[in-house]
Amino acid sequence: MGGGHLRLLPGQGLRAGGALLPDRPRPEPGGDPHQGHAGQLPQVQRGLRAISRVLDQDSRPVRGRRFLARPVLPPGRGPKHLRSSGQDRPQAAGGRGGRLHESKGGSSPAPLGPGPGRLPSRSAHGPLRGTVPVRPLQRGRAVQQALQFQGSLRPMVSPLFDASLFLPAAGLLGLVWGSFANVLIHRLPRGESVVSPGSRCPACAAPIRWFQNVPLLSWVALRGRCASCRTPISPRYPLVEAAMGGLFLACAAAFGPSPASAIGALFSFLALCLGLIDLEHQILPDRLTLPGIALGLGSSFFVPWTTPWASLLGAVLGAALPAALIGAYALFSVEAMGWGDVKLLAMLGAFLGWKGMLLALFGGALIGTLAGGAYLLAAGKDRRTPLPFGTFLCAAGLGALFWGPAFWSRYQALLLPSPP
Repeated sequence: MGGGHLRLLPGQGLRAGGALLPDRPRPEPGGDPHQGHAGQLPQVQRGLRAISRVLDQDSRPVRGRRFLARPVLPPGRGPKHLRSSGQDRPQAAGGRGGRLHESKGGSSPAPLGPGPGRLPSRSAHGPLRGTVPVRPLQRGRAVQQALQFQGSLRPMVSPLFDASLFLPAAGLLGLVWGSFANVLIHRLPRGESVVSPGSRCPACAAPIRWFQNVPLLSWVALRGRCASCRTPISPRYPLVEAAMGGLFLACAAAFGPSPASAIGALFSFLALCLGLIDLEHQILPDRLTLPGIALGLGSSFFVPWTTPWASLLGAVLGAALPAALIGAYALFSVEAMGWGDVKLLAMLGAFLGWKGMLLALFGGALIGTLAGGAYLLAAGKDRRTPLPFGTFLCAAGLGALFWGPAFWSRYQALLLPSPP
């Protein structure tokens, strides 16, 4: 044994000091292969109970109970597929469940085999072998069941929020609301009810059937004429439906499946109706502006472009600024704008906040100067001709809805440039 290697016979081992251990009893040929371990079963049982207590100390409480989390297995794989080959063995140095040592070839830690205080684990079939694997701590069974239930619902809910279905659905919904917007634009200035009677021809009062009231398609199928009296139907009707569908689609694309998308669509509906009513009749009905103020203040809790306080401040400033302007012009007996514009600006401030309201106010003035001036020159009218300022405010308000936050960000970057 001087400088050579010590060769052990089968069934022999070494003590700590190097002495040979007595031979272990080996089973007779044809006998039970596990007969040699019969004397070790009580020790194995006690060791497994000790390991269970140690592992239970590392478990985490969930709602007053302690648990030992199980690893998530792929479909068709059960516990018998878990082996001690390393797939469920901790890899990090100093991790729980195993002693680590440095290998001879480098400093990377490697797990030791069975040693003092450690017992081999039993595989699915056959004798005891390997090391005791410690499964990584994961979520508790109740949490795993909740996540599995949530995952089972995902295939039923996800199509509603899929962009490929959400955007076309928003556009179709906008077409339907565009048809209702035509009813408001026609009836509110005349003081008629928007509920009853049903849709009818403005010329002959003949009722319009449901298949004659399909957005866009009915106007094309009827070739722009009433089915009863053949009176031409204004192209404003399909244009309003198409514009409303485009606005709903733009809100869906800009804000996604969120409350902000629905609130933006509601604001677009009110702005388009008010702008077209003011363009045709030079009035802004209180039946739209006053509920719009309340809706704007209430919706400020669910949108990203403003806050409730900014919405309240925008509504107050939106009403105070034009009211002061009206009072100043009244001293010189000059009519600058109507009180409908005051309520409209308050509605814009409630929906968009004070920043959006200011952007809509100055943007409306700019649009009015350019578009109104071009109209007066083309029509040969003088400067005393009244212009629909509410229409310009609604157009600027729609622009502030989609591009207002980006505009203010760039404006603040110009005023406060970043340090070099």
